Amino acid sequence: RIAEESERAARIVRNLLAFARRQTAERSPQDVADLFTRVLALRTYEFRLNGVDVEMAFERGLPRVLADAGQLQQALLNLVLNAEQAMRGRATRRLEVGASYVADAGAVQITVSDTGHGIEDGNLGRVFDPFFTTRDVGEGTGLGLSICYGIVRDHGGQIAVDSQVGVGTTFALLLPAYMPTAANEELLVAHTEQGERDYVAAMLAGWGFGVAFADNASAALARYRAGNLGAIFIDGGIVAGDVDAWRAARQAKGGSIPLVLTSGAAQGDVAKFGREQAVALLTPPIELRTVRAAVQAALSHDDFGDGRADANETSGVDAAPAEAGRRTGSTEDSTSQSGVSRTGEYV
Repeated sequence: RIAEESERAARIVRNLLAFARRQTAERSPQDVADLFTRVLALRTYEFRLNGVDVEMAFERGLPRVLADAGQLQQALLNLVLNAEQAMRGRATRRLEVGASYVADAGAVQITVSDTGHGIEDGNLGRVFDPFFTTRDVGEGTGLGLSICYGIVRDHGGQIAVDSQVGVGTTFALLLPAYMPTAANEELLVAHTEQGERDYVAAMLAGWGFGVAFADNASAALARYRAGNLGAIFIDGGIVAGDVDAWRAARQAKGGSIPLVLTSGAAQGDVAKFGREQAVALLTPPIELRTVRAAVQAALSHDDFGDGRADANETSGVDAAPAEAGRRTGSTEDSTSQSGVSRTGEYV
């Protein structure tokens, strides 16, 4: 018993360390189908022992994703282990995994479905919370899905869960499809909040853009004036620091650098500045689909396509100035990590 508890404590510590270190990622273009196949190979014996049927469906010609291979495999393994646990004692044990390209998000979607006991509605909004678990005492740390959430978000991605009690559960990951362009200019992300700044930057880097950062108005203005920028994603709080200075900087550049305003509640001079200068407005929650639309509105690059191996055309998203904000009727809580209060919503 002592040995078992010692091992459990050690496992908790290892998971905590992984949770704390997940941002030190070394990323390179990865083949999602290959990575997932290797993860499944690790569980081949357990699948056979426990009578789990595995079905795979990977779309041909998928673009790669810019990722740390080890971290992405860890996230996928956590989802597989979660599915295995959910199917214990079930008559039908089927694990379905796959990946496809989602054009309007410019992303690869990875799905993991099981025929387990399902997740009650009251728990759906908590599944990504650290230390939350529905398992018996001693059977789980409650960190597996939380670590998965952290890894996906650090890669500029989103994760959603859809579940029906007694039927099963599906987890879906969206990761930016790596589609580097020939452009040399960087995209500037200026935001006072590190979490939001890093998230948008991770999306842009995931698509293959070079990214510059600024966490305050003076740093953002200095980088803007230095030039060699393809576009700037700027938070209303940065602009509010000195609206007149931003107007002057824009006038000096002739407004030639496309500007995307990211703001939840732009008012007064900031709102006016946005109407005058921005090609797109991003409002919370920030999502891959809306950021991609904003990028296309800002750059209108013919080579900002879908990244698939057999693709020769862009996805055709309009580049005209338009609000790329929150969809009407969304119930997602942008202030909470576990904003999956409704099934099928990405967070």
